[in-house]
Amino acid sequence: MFACGAPSMLSAQAETVQTPSWLGRELRYWGGLPMMGGPNGECIAGYTEEESYVYFFGDGTFQQITFEDRSSILTWAAYGVTDPCEPLEGDTLSLVTGRWRQSGDTLLVELERTGLFPYEPFITERIGRPRDTPFKPTISPTRTCAGPDRRNLLIAVDAISEGWQVWR
Repeated sequence: MFACGAPSMLSAQAETVQTPSWLGRELRYWGGLPMMGGPNGECIAGYTEEESYVYFFGDGTFQQITFEDRSSILTWAAYGVTDPCEPLEGDTLSLVTGRWRQSGDTLLVELERTGLFPYEPFITERIGRPRDTPFKPTISPTRTCAGPDRRNLLIAVDAISEGWQVWR
């Protein structure tokens, strides 16, 4: 006996959860002149006042890596911090770590630590590492700094903003 049945016409509709566009990716802010090309095709480093990258990971971890920051004393002073990090120079960078949670259109970030690192060893370790997981350097910071305990960042369409800075 041969039985023929019609395939089920029921379709399971999976519940989809929209992942925020800022989660698990690199968001960049820079101020000043970008890298430029010279007359013979060589790269000429432009002057940047600030170059910063922020990351929000699915496990609630926050990281901000800043390569240039000429305004750090003013920035930290605005938060009422009395022991700010010195402005970064060409051979240092900062790594700010913390935890985030979302409340409506605001990301509430609880900061854990700000460390200044030597540029070359940090970059050498970071090159080729996945950008979708928190980076944990094996080198120790040359200095740790006081900073604000909390930050409020506003969520916009495909961007995060804080004061005058907008990370895209």
